[in-house]
Amino acid sequence: MNLEDDFIKQATGAKKQKGKKVVTWLLIASLGIGGIVGGAIGYKELSEHIAYTEAKKNTTGIVSMYQSYDVCSLDETIYSSMNYDTKICDGSVLVEVLNEKGVKYCEILDEYYTNDGRNIALVTIEVTRDEYIDPTIINDEVKGSSASYFTLPEGYVLKGDKGYRQVTETVTVVTEVRKDGDYSKIAVPGGTGKITKVVDTNVIGTKPFDVIAASDFVCDVNDDFAANKNGDLSVATYTIKPKDEPIVVSAPVFTPAPGDYLDQESLDVTLYCATPDALIYWTYGEDATVNQYSFVYEGAIPVDAQNNVISAVAILMDDDLKVVAKSEVVYATYNLKEEVVEPVEIRFTPEAGEYTDEVTVVIEYINAENAMMKLYSIDGTDPMREYRDPIHLTETTTVKARVMLTMSPMTFSETVEATYIIVPGTGVGTDDAQLAAVVYAKDGLVYVAAQEGAMIEVFTVQGQCIYSAEATDQLTTIDALNSDVVLVKVNGETVKVAIK
Repeated sequence: MNLEDDFIKQATGAKKQKGKKVVTWLLIASLGIGGIVGGAIGYKELSEHIAYTEAKKNTTGIVSMYQSYDVCSLDETIYSSMNYDTKICDGSVLVEVLNEKGVKYCEILDEYYTNDGRNIALVTIEVTRDEYIDPTIINDEVKGSSASYFTLPEGYVLKGDKGYRQVTETVTVVTEVRKDGDYSKIAVPGGTGKITKVVDTNVIGTKPFDVIAASDFVCDVNDDFAANKNGDLSVATYTIKPKDEPIVVSAPVFTPAPGDYLDQESLDVTLYCATPDALIYWTYGEDATVNQYSFVYEGAIPVDAQNNVISAVAILMDDDLKVVAKSEVVYATYNLKEEVVEPVEIRFTPEAGEYTDEVTVVIEYINAENAMMKLYSIDGTDPMREYRDPIHLTETTTVKARVMLTMSPMTFSETVEATYIIVPGTGVGTDDAQLAAVVYAKDGLVYVAAQEGAMIEVFTVQGQCIYSAEATDQLTTIDALNSDVVLVKVNGETVKVAIK
C-alpha cells in the first residue's frame, strides 16, 4: 500500500477505487517566526497569509496528482466527505501553481485553458516503442557445478541480457497548432518511441488562464449523488465558479398544487425540495418569518377549510447546524369545501318571567348533537355543570346555559340566560287587595296595622323573604332594606307596596 492509499484508508475508511481518485483535505498551517518579514503584522494579515499558504499547498498537491508533463487534466471523478460544494482556493492561486509547475494546458471538465486563450491541437497518434526488462534468474547447483536459468514473461524475447518486446499503443497528445498540419513529428510523451501513424487531429479553442483567475476553484458535489449525512462520500468534480457565487437552495414544491378543491373537506399536502440535505420548515398561514424554528417537515400536512394556507422554506445547514443558505419563502392556498355547521341554539321552557311559588325549567340544546358537553348554572357563575334533568326552582333565579364545543382547546358556544321570578302565595300584584290589616310605606319603612297574633311576611319581588313574624302590637314597623317594591303577606293574603 502506498502513502496515498494509506492516508485515504485512515482518513475515510474507504478503499481507493481503480480509475478514480479520492481527495481528502488535510489543512496543516505552519508559520515560522521568520516566515513573515517586515516586523509587526496585524491579525487580519496573519490570517490571510495562513489561509493563502494552506490553499496554495493544497492546490499544489492537486495539480501534482493530475499533471502529466505539461498537461494538467482536472476532469476525473472525485469523492468529497462534504455533502455540499466547498471552495478549494481562489482561481488566482490555481493559475499561480499551474505556472510554477510548467503547465501549458489545463483541462477542467472538458474545457481547456492556456495562458493566452490560443487554439491548440488534440492529436491522436499510434506510437511504437521498444521495451526492455530484466529476466528472472533461477540458480541451480548440479554435482558441484552451478547453472543459471533465465525466464521472461510471455511476449518477450532475450536480446543480449535483457528481455525485449516492441509495444504499439494509441495516445492523445495536447500540442500547439501546426500551420502545415503535419503532426507526424511532434514530441512523443515520455520522449521514447516513434510515431507510426497519426490517427486523428482536432483543433480546439481554449480560454485564457485569466478566466480561472477571475473564478473560484471548487469541489462541486453532484446534487443527485450527495451523501445523506450517514458517513458516505459524495460524488464530486473539480470545477471553477464565479467568485462569491451564492449557494442556491430550491424552494419547496407543494403536492398537490395549490388551488380550488371545493369537492373535498380535507386533504394531505406533501413537500419536496430538490436541493440535497436541505430541510423544509413550515407553518400554517401566510407567514414570511417561517424559519428553522418553525415546524420541521416530516410527513404529509393535513389541510382543511380553516387551516388552508401553508408557508414553507428550505434551509441548508452545515454539520454544526449553522444556516449555510435558504430558499425563498413560498405559500400555498387550498380552497376547500367548508363543512356546514348549524349554530347551537338554546331554549328555555317555560320562558323567563314571573311565577308563583315554583317553576320547573327545561333546557333544550338544539344542533348540539356533536357537542362535548351541555352545561348550565344557577348560581351566577359561568355554566360548567352538565345538564341532565329539568331544573326545579322555588326562588327567584337566573339560569345560564352554554355548550362546550371542543375539549382541547376548550371552546364554548354563546352563553344565554333566563331569569325566573318566584313570588309566594296568591294575589301577587294586586295593589288593592283586601287585607285584615292596613299596610303603608313611609321613609323606607313599611307599617302594618293588624291584630296581635296576625302572621306578617314581607318579600322582595325576587322572592327573598326579608321579614316573618307574628304581630305583637297593633302597629308593626318593618325595614324595607332599600327595596323599591315589596310584597306584604298578612294571614295568607298578599299586597304589593311601593316604598316611598
